[in-house]
Amino acid sequence: MDGKENYSSNAKEKNSILCGLTNTKFFKVTHCKYVKETWDKLQSIYKGDEKVKITKVQIHKGKFKSSNMDEDENIATFFLCVDNIVNTIKGIGETIEESLIVQELLRSLP
Repeated sequence: MDGKENYSSNAKEKNSILCGLTNTKFFKVTHCKYVKETWDKLQSIYKGDEKVKITKVQIHKGKFKSSNMDEDENIATFFLCVDNIVNTIKGIGETIEESLIVQELLRSLP
């Protein structure tokens, strides 16, 4: 590839990444010149270092274990909330067994 093709490829790839970001995340990476730099910055933002990752997992597992469905809450809404917590835990890189999810859901129902 020549320089023009590299520049074009970098611009297209960076644009693809930037289009999927919220405003707050966008402004954190908009100064990055190259796609690799942008990607590394986003990984750092979303994953954090190992200590931050451990803390995030603990916080979300605590939310998961303490979640209870209210008497007046719709079951679909409650499942969506639990699903968001589980997906966040999985997104951080932690595994969570399906059997544990089912047990916690059954425990949290009124």
